[in-house]
Amino acid sequence: MYKTIIKDFGSIAPVFKEDNLFVLFGTSAPDELKDISYIHEIIEVSESFTLDNATTFKINNIEFKVDKVGSEAHNNLMTLGHISVYLNNEDILPGAVAISGDELPDLNKGDILTIE
Repeated sequence: MYKTIIKDFGSIAPVFKEDNLFVLFGTSAPDELKDISYIHEIIEVSESFTLDNATTFKINNIEFKVDKVGSEAHNNLMTLGHISVYLNNEDILPGAVAISGDELPDLNKGDILTIE
């Protein structure tokens, strides 16, 4: 399990919802990426956690199926806290994850994200 909390977000980050996308970055996000990112802080990571297409992505209590994981996504998430998450779009970059579901909720400070 990978569990994290949104601590802050840049002014442009919510705009990407129109494109069914959000960008996560850990607290060490470079200044030039903070404006487009949801900044999060890890609450818990299990030793056996692996981000793959057998995992489930939860935003608060809304569950999404992970359909595709880019070749660099797991490593980027574990080292930088960074991934781009696309809803209902499997044409992704190496550092991204594709999830499926109805609609992305608005993300706010204090929201809990869980991947398990």
